[in-house]
Amino acid sequence: MKAFRKQNPPAICFIDDEREERERFKANFAKEGRFEVGAGATLEEAVRNLGGRRPELFVLDMYWANPPPDKSELEKIHAAYQQLRVAIDNFDKVLRDNRQSITGGLTLAEEVKGEYKGAPFIFFTRKGTLDNAWEAMHFGAREVIRKPTPAWSERDHVSLMQAYDEEMDREAGALTDQFNRIIKTSKFSHRHGGLLSAVATFAATQALNEGLRELGWGG
Repeated sequence: MKAFRKQNPPAICFIDDEREERERFKANFAKEGRFEVGAGATLEEAVRNLGGRRPELFVLDMYWANPPPDKSELEKIHAAYQQLRVAIDNFDKVLRDNRQSITGGLTLAEEVKGEYKGAPFIFFTRKGTLDNAWEAMHFGAREVIRKPTPAWSERDHVSLMQAYDEEMDREAGALTDQFNRIIKTSKFSHRHGGLLSAVATFAATQALNEGLRELGWGG
């Protein structure tokens, strides 16, 4: 009688310039066999930390700073984020003052597209705006997903890092479902892309012929 082989969990790469974010992500998504996670500050480091497995999904931070922001800078950015809906101009100024730029995330996406053709990638950001999301989707991102972020009133008596940890823990289950859906959709499209294209072409041709017949031009 054949023994069933345990299926490996999906392999995903998480790339973020902040060490705390990488640790937080891995702590939540590598536990209980949800995913095999390779996390790093660069594409090479994250892939290397997967131990030879090919990534099935890339989760990319959108805003990057060089050097990474310290805790006091993170506090400023978080405070500005809470005011985003009523003070978008102020938020953009704080990002610029703290050396935050979408360029790092887009450059990273170019690396992924060049080295892992066809592998899906998403942006995972706490600071992205609607304009950033449009730019990311135009760049080929499957989705732009907001990093779990607590409301300011919920973290009055805890540190910012602890509040981030708690919010990530609360939302990890829903995010796991989202990541798995993207991976499965990508696999189906990759395996059956030719068939889907043929079906779409056939449907379009049928619709065109029907229209021509209604105009009296069909056979």
